[in-house]
Amino acid sequence: MIKYVKKKKFKEIHKEKSNKQINNALLKIKRFNIKCYKSISCNKNPLLKNYRNEVEEVNYYSKLESTSIDYRFGISER
Repeated sequence: MIKYVKKKKFKEIHKEKSNKQINNALLKIKRFNIKCYKSISCNKNPLLKNYRNEVEEVNYYSKLESTSIDYRFGISER
């Protein structure tokens, strides 16, 4: 049985989740304090690869915040 969630409540839950992931990613970035991004050395060092993934994740979740979700019509940008 599918449980329907009110649109506003779902958006609040979704925002909390994305904010938590953004904060985690930013904490990792601060922890490593790496200034290299999209450089050749990033690809060789696995630690730097993780850093790049976190940055991309932050960008992805910041895009999600500007997206309104409505189950009837799928995802639509504001």
